[in-house]
Amino acid sequence: MTAITAPSAAVRFARPVLVAGCLGLSALLYGRDWKQAALWLALILLVRALRHHRRIPLWLAVSLSLLPLLAVKTSLTGGIGLLGLSFATFRAIDMLLSEQDGPPPPLPASLLYLTFPPVLITGPMLRWRDFSEDVQAWPRGMGRQPAAQGAAMLALGLIQKFLCADLLQTYVLPTLPAHIYRPGLIVANAVAYSAFLYFDFAGYSNMMAGLCRLFGFRCPLNFRNPILSADPRDFWRRWHISLSEWLRDMVFFPLYRASQRRPWLRAHRLLAQNGALFATLFLMGTWNGLTPRYIASGAVFGLMSVTENSLTHLGQRWLWLKRFAASRPGGLCARLGTISGALAALYLFSGRGPL
Repeated sequence: MTAITAPSAAVRFARPVLVAGCLGLSALLYGRDWKQAALWLALILLVRALRHHRRIPLWLAVSLSLLPLLAVKTSLTGGIGLLGLSFATFRAIDMLLSEQDGPPPPLPASLLYLTFPPVLITGPMLRWRDFSEDVQAWPRGMGRQPAAQGAAMLALGLIQKFLCADLLQTYVLPTLPAHIYRPGLIVANAVAYSAFLYFDFAGYSNMMAGLCRLFGFRCPLNFRNPILSADPRDFWRRWHISLSEWLRDMVFFPLYRASQRRPWLRAHRLLAQNGALFATLFLMGTWNGLTPRYIASGAVFGLMSVTENSLTHLGQRWLWLKRFAASRPGGLCARLGTISGALAALYLFSGRGPL
């Protein structure tokens, strides 16, 4: 068995430098407006207070940590926005739930987690337990192989963001009139915007993941060829993977487990599953904002997954449906239905449609 050695003096010095550098960079990039900085400070102080007061029930602590986000989303802050507040709030909840039975995390590590510059605005969604392990191991996580992996991801992200996404945004989307509802234009707008969003979002995610890897931090893969999705369940294994997995763990599973404590819902398990599925994906749409287009896109994504889950359940009773689903035509129908539904949801999301 290998003995665990204490970190050297150089490592002990390097970690405070890392924390100070990241906090300074976050403040420089995102804290120029004192109102935004005040909101950030309020969120950080709130989370720290909730972690130290163990008498507060966990459900109440999570609800209170959502208050700054709800205030911004419902315009209670007088129009003050806050870059990255959604992901910071989700990271705060992840930290609360992950450390509910242990001692409060060290202040420097928790500050770094909430304000980590590469993933501050749009993710990927880092999990507290993985991040805290990387902080404890830093800078030992740096090396030739992680640097090569990070450089490759960074290069891929640059191509996706500044070649593919920017070309679509500059030369394709402006040629497609929005809010004109002829079938051909609707399809063209849906495909072009979805392609732009994918390359823009995947490019940013890969660039940030590459930067994290270069500096010795693991960052989850966020997109994996969603065009190849076999069904809605597979789509969420390929599109915004880090957030969909977080919502699965933090929203779907708790909702479903809570429903199974109710005798009537325990007897109607499909209804309980579909309710938790719809609520989870509806939340994924509405966390972008409480406007009709975001609400509608979340509802479409929710209906897609509920339909697939219901058909899978029916396939256990109807042998012909199970056989069709396993056949090549059935698989083709599932793929076409998944991509069509995703395009419809993203078309509504884009603001180029009727909402």
